[in-house]
Amino acid sequence: MGKARCLSFKQRLYDENQIERHDKYKRYTTFQKILHSICKQSGTDNVLAPLDSRTPARFDNHYFINLLEGYGLLGSDNVLINEDQEGDITKQLWAYASDQELFFASFVKSIIKMGNINVLTGNEGEIRRNCRFVNPLGS
Repeated sequence: MGKARCLSFKQRLYDENQIERHDKYKRYTTFQKILHSICKQSGTDNVLAPLDSRTPARFDNHYFINLLEGYGLLGSDNVLINEDQEGDITKQLWAYASDQELFFASFVKSIIKMGNINVLTGNEGEIRRNCRFVNPLGS
């Protein structure tokens, strides 16, 4: 269901040092070819690629399966596996990958928790015109 702009991960596709670091055994060449077809080296920064390449239009637990198999689209996703020294994150990913109902239940809890966060307005906060930038003073 989620998508990312090519700009978010394209460097990893075309930088030889990044490729070697993330895939030193060249196991994911098919995945790389698919991403290369979506995100060309130039002129595709705003093109979108699915976070879950197997079931991109369905809300399910395949995102976690992808991560465990090394098919994470974003570098930050791959770090969850590659740099999990204690293994706690990997255990949680395995739990969600193997039990879709557990993932759905956890997702519901997190959405309810986020819904209970108070929105700060007025002098305590602001509704941004562009989420990436603080509003200019006086607007």
